[in-house]
Amino acid sequence: MVGADAAAVVTERPQRKETSRTRVATAMRQPVLFDGRNLLDPVRMRELGFTYMSAGRPQAARACCLDPQDTR
Repeated sequence: MVGADAAAVVTERPQRKETSRTRVATAMRQPVLFDGRNLLDPVRMRELGFTYMSAGRPQAARACCLDPQDTR
């Protein structure tokens, strides 16, 4: 993922869940993450520096992590 603009979680495989998120965020050019399986904690992903989006999660769960001042 070095230099990637975005990443997508599309599997529930355990080895993917254990990937070092801090390492991934710093390796990416733009740490944008789409979680299609809702496996990750939105608050934690935001703390790690990701612009985090998920599918099928209630709006309240997604909104807690979005910073309206963020221009990324």
